[in-house]
Amino acid sequence: MQSCREKFFLWGAGTRMAGHMTSVITQDSKDAVYRLVLQRRRLTFTVLSHAFPQYRWQTLFQVLQYLQEKDLVVLTPLLWDYEICVQKEIVPTDGKTRERTVDSL
Repeated sequence: MQSCREKFFLWGAGTRMAGHMTSVITQDSKDAVYRLVLQRRRLTFTVLSHAFPQYRWQTLFQVLQYLQEKDLVVLTPLLWDYEICVQKEIVPTDGKTRERTVDSL
């Protein structure tokens, strides 16, 4: 299965923009995006990009890739968009279980 970054590069192959991704993701951007996904539970990339107009779409895809690699979100390609869902995972701690939170990033 391809990550969102691989799909982006396949889509961007042959375009000049794909080679010039220089955006930098910060802990603040990761926290903010993850909090919104936790709050909404399910949203599209279009909704996410409208919620964070201060971030370029390349930055948002990088954040989503990071969150996907940490098994915090699941990205599902749609016909003209992506669906972003919370990865429901229980993390065992000291014999008890709890849901993963943004603090565990």
